[in-house]
Amino acid sequence: MPTVQPPKRKLIGAVLFEQGAVSAADLNAALSEQRRTGLRLGEALLSLKAVSEEQVARALAEQWGYPYLDLSVRPPLPEAVAMVPAEVAERHRIVPVMVEGKTLLVATSDPVQYEAIHDASFASGTPVRPVICSPGAIKRAIDEYYRRRRSIDALVEESARQQEEHALQVIPAALTDAGAREAVEDVAAQTEAAPIVRLVDQLLRTALTVRASDLHLEPGPSGCRLRYRVDGLLHDEQRLPRNVQAPVISRLKVLARLDIAERRLPQDGAFRIRVEGREIDLRVSVIPLPYGEKVVVRVLDQSAGLVDLEALGCTTERLEQLRAVLHRTRGMILVTGPTGSGKTTTLYAMVQALNESSRNIVTVEDPIEYRIPGVNQLQVNSEIGLTFARSLRALLRQDPDVILVGEIRDGETAEIAFRAAMTGHLVLSTLHTNDAPSTVTRLLDLGVPRYLVASQLIGVIAQRLVRTICPRCRREAEPPPELLTALRLAPEAVRMRHTYAGRGCPHCRNQGYFGRTAIHEVMLLTPPLRELIATGASEETLRTGALATGMISLGGDGLAKAWEGITTLDEVARVVAADEACERICPSCLTPTRPDFLCCPACGVALQRDCPVCRQVIEPGWRHCPRCREVISE
Repeated sequence: MPTVQPPKRKLIGAVLFEQGAVSAADLNAALSEQRRTGLRLGEALLSLKAVSEEQVARALAEQWGYPYLDLSVRPPLPEAVAMVPAEVAERHRIVPVMVEGKTLLVATSDPVQYEAIHDASFASGTPVRPVICSPGAIKRAIDEYYRRRRSIDALVEESARQQEEHALQVIPAALTDAGAREAVEDVAAQTEAAPIVRLVDQLLRTALTVRASDLHLEPGPSGCRLRYRVDGLLHDEQRLPRNVQAPVISRLKVLARLDIAERRLPQDGAFRIRVEGREIDLRVSVIPLPYGEKVVVRVLDQSAGLVDLEALGCTTERLEQLRAVLHRTRGMILVTGPTGSGKTTTLYAMVQALNESSRNIVTVEDPIEYRIPGVNQLQVNSEIGLTFARSLRALLRQDPDVILVGEIRDGETAEIAFRAAMTGHLVLSTLHTNDAPSTVTRLLDLGVPRYLVASQLIGVIAQRLVRTICPRCRREAEPPPELLTALRLAPEAVRMRHTYAGRGCPHCRNQGYFGRTAIHEVMLLTPPLRELIATGASEETLRTGALATGMISLGGDGLAKAWEGITTLDEVARVVAADEACERICPSCLTPTRPDFLCCPACGVALQRDCPVCRQVIEPGWRHCPRCREVISE
């Protein structure tokens, strides 16, 4: 019986020639170079610069029947990279890319590198399937995904080794004052050891590299978890050994001028560093937990500069509304939202817009986050009795035109701020509420008289932060049906629009998002709304009245940004409740409707119009489309 012979693979030169990558003359020259030097044909072509690395990689993939992968389009996933140690990846020049089912895909530039596949499979404990990639792309990926972790790991190992040789001393409660001082000096000296200093420096540099707003060190029974908050979400970075945990935390406490001997009470401190010409303020918060102290470091980049009103992410109409209220010379403007929703950034942008030599602008803050030239900023210090209320009373004697109160925390501060607005000052402040209408309820709970709220409140800006789609890997994507159900959106309405998502790339660290923008809900106090507040209307009635007068809800603004490709429907669903996303009130009959309705189902009044040319949603009062300049007929 005849033996079946496997099909012969094409020669690499033939594949390149068929793909049109090389000419016959190039092949002849490469063959001569191959005979002279002993190089492979692909290497000879590269040395003659007849082809690129990508062309050779594509030809090898076709020759061996393996998939070709462009790492700039499909970058390695962190969870896949973690499955293969750095020494294995560097020795064989391979990069784990992703897991498909139970198989790990590994990028290599050499399809006959069987030892590399075996070692990667042994290290990861999973079957491995190779994909072909160019050598340059693999080198860049190794540098990107292994170098930073290797640097930190080396410092951790060195620090752990030193701690085994010189263990930190625990200060007994029964020590005398002299003994305690000596023990604390020993601890401080050990935290100044070179490996610990370099490790903490590397952790802070990494936080700046990944654009983290916070660094979390969380103690546990087996070690200390390190996490970075990037674009509002926490991401695990790695775990530090338990014997390194105490000196790292002590080093941060020393930098922040905190008491390293005190491990029973919360402490707060701050310090400033300069990195590559940038001044970075770092605020350190320490709290005691069962397995040690947890540290959170807030990162404030002073060199980033202040944001203008135009950069807040407001739509054209919302921006005009903000400018209109800022032209008022007296009254109260409040920015509301949860912690970390960008309220202070919005306040500073408003102060920047008002900052003229003809105005005396004073602020009372805790703490002062950014220095604004030309603005008099006062730092609250509760330890000496300099509270918000006391500071505000003092500032009223400084002949101010505009007063910024960092946060209204109690009834005394709230009432003083409103009385300042009543006596002819423009007052800006923040408050923690879920949306704009609930701000009125919160102020009344704080004890501000109803008549003051009704007469002096100019406007409320409620906001949230949503992640923006990475511009380098943005693509059109169809939202899943369960997401539309969660947002109560009709699939038919979504099909008429384009929705986008990020694929994930090295620029965004495979997240699909890069940076954040704000979604807003602007409630301007019109005479009908003031009447509702003065007569004691419920929060729901107030919200209905605000929506009827043209207020766009947080969810409505978020959906508009999703249709424009700025953010995703997933982000809108993450930060906004479903009922907020779907609120829209008919201005004629006050019937609740959905944001995708074109007319009110009860009375037939038009609720939404689209530009006939580019399908941009046209808001009330627009005479021209802001995207294509089409004239909008009445």
